[in-house]
Amino acid sequence: MTAKEDKEKDKMGREQLGKFFYDLAKVCFTSMVIGSIVLMFTSDDFGLSLIWLPIIGLFVTFTLAFIANTIIKR
Repeated sequence: MTAKEDKEKDKMGREQLGKFFYDLAKVCFTSMVIGSIVLMFTSDDFGLSLIWLPIIGLFVTFTLAFIANTIIKR
């Protein structure tokens, strides 16, 4: 393999890994944030977990998106 092929292979691997982390961020946002907001409006029992779940979900979503962005930009 030449140096150009190795560089292209590394770039493709980083892009795939970055896409994976972006997909994890999307799944986390959908399940934790959107799911808990829907539960807030449909549930009669409004507990403390319904308040913390979207906050933690947003934090994890932003963290995963930042990791993905860092991997792709490197």
